[in-house]
Amino acid sequence: MNLSRFSQSDKGYTLTELMVVVGLIAIMTGVGYSGFSSWQKRERLNSITYQFSDYLKEARMLAIEKRTSYSVSFLADQYTIFVDFNGDGVLDVDQGETIVHQVNVAQREPGITITVPSGYALVYNIRGMPAAFSNATITFSNAGGSSCNVKISTLGRVAVDTSGNN
Repeated sequence: MNLSRFSQSDKGYTLTELMVVVGLIAIMTGVGYSGFSSWQKRERLNSITYQFSDYLKEARMLAIEKRTSYSVSFLADQYTIFVDFNGDGVLDVDQGETIVHQVNVAQREPGITITVPSGYALVYNIRGMPAAFSNATITFSNAGGSSCNVKISTLGRVAVDTSGNN
């Protein structure tokens, strides 16, 4: 007597069933990848913004600790943080001024740009305050339309605003 409930022809899956499952997996993978891709772009933007913010905070604290000016200069998509003995905001290696950090944003994270107010240079004096007492906002943005702002107060405090990073 045959104890099997199924005949030999009833075992396994049909080609149609397999194709439906493979199709569903492909659709779910495509949707997942697009979400991952946009998440990755946002995180790269956050990373470069918070790194810049941390460098500014470091420069401010070093100015207080070392009792010498530290400056941040901007050129296109590059920023340079350096020891600025005379506080003029211009790097002069002949005077012994040294670079603390230099980052080319476009090279480090392709697709991310930096926007700085026209003619803006930040010089932290020995009290950790900007030499020019004015608020400033520096914006990092990517090709997807997301942006993050680094806000510098008149007292030199640094804050990051990621509300434009969708």
